[in-house]
Amino acid sequence: SIGSNFYSFAHDKVLEGSYALMKEGRQRERFRLSMGRRLYNIGSSDDGETWMLFASAEHLNSILSLTDKDPLFIAKMNLDIGERAQKVSAFDQASKCRIAGLDALLLMPDHDPWESEYDLTLRLHRAIADVELCRGNFARGNEIGRRLLEKARSLEDRLPTYESLALALGREELHAEGQ
Repeated sequence: SIGSNFYSFAHDKVLEGSYALMKEGRQRERFRLSMGRRLYNIGSSDDGETWMLFASAEHLNSILSLTDKDPLFIAKMNLDIGERAQKVSAFDQASKCRIAGLDALLLMPDHDPWESEYDLTLRLHRAIADVELCRGNFARGNEIGRRLLEKARSLEDRLPTYESLALALGREELHAEGQ
């Protein structure tokens, strides 16, 4: 509907074709930024649907390295969408979103996320470690979990990660025995 500024693509190939008509660079970046924000706003509302949030993440994360537009919003959005994805057992999507959220924080120049955005950084690391361990990606989950353990300020912040790592170690040993 052009009058209401609501757009929907009937098929992924139609979406790809519409992108192909746009020049690479700023025009496409602005379009994806606008589309991603609109989809997120609609998807977050009472009338919204979950697929809109996943589509908004796809749009906004695709331009992450091209834009410096509000990385805190991108990080928080990806944490939120990652949590929703994990609730419906969409672990791959949850992982992608959370990693993109952490990447957004790390893109901020002269910025140590563990200092300036401690709670958000802690939640992203914990969420990434948990979902990677659930996916059976033990090396990645351990790496992120160990980084969290090094940077966490208190035992209370570390305990959930110790628990996740211990449970994953048990699953990893059972998996190795089954082979």
